[in-house]
Amino acid sequence: MLFCVNAGPAFIINIVGVSMLGSQKAGIILLSATIFSSLFVGFLTRFFEKNDEKNIAPATPKITGGVLVEAVESAIKTIVYVCGWIIVFGALRQIISDAPLPQNFKLWVDMLCEVTNGCKTASVNFPVAVCAFILGFSGFAVHAQVLPFFSSVDLKYKLFFAFRIVNGAVSAAAAQLLFHFFPCEVQVFASGAQIVPVSFSVSAYASAAAIITASLIILDLAPARKV
Repeated sequence: MLFCVNAGPAFIINIVGVSMLGSQKAGIILLSATIFSSLFVGFLTRFFEKNDEKNIAPATPKITGGVLVEAVESAIKTIVYVCGWIIVFGALRQIISDAPLPQNFKLWVDMLCEVTNGCKTASVNFPVAVCAFILGFSGFAVHAQVLPFFSSVDLKYKLFFAFRIVNGAVSAAAAQLLFHFFPCEVQVFASGAQIVPVSFSVSAYASAAAIITASLIILDLAPARKV
């Protein structure tokens, strides 16, 4: 939980590297930086290991005819649960972007809320190493998605958050070092025109309604803690 919450190779290389930065090599460097960061943070967790040993009886698997149905139902609920948080933070990003706040503050909120849009914002406003930080930090949307499982592993969010900061910082430092030794060109200006969506093209109430609706879905589908 402290060092295995990471973006996948396909996302980093193809989406961030090729699509956002226009360079597959940049994506490979970012992937290498995040892998190194995960290994480094994983080493740090050795010093947080608990030495209390408990005798736990091995669980006996139960194979029933409805196991496939249960698996599909659980997968659907998880997908909806994840999408609900993405909608919440997507609407929150849009509200903050239209608020009368300092531009740098709005940029960082946009980057820290959700990893995909965060990398997209970082790729056009900041050095490439900032994308590595966003990938290492993972975004608050991902934090919220894994939050219900903290109780099952006796993990506090403040420790998880601190390790996300460390993961992001190490990823950024490693990426900066790798780009120094393996420089590559990245796309700065788009080659064609892009459609820019108008903020609140419907209304501010629509964003607020999306947040409320997604919150109700999350509360309804959140994994229940078993006693």
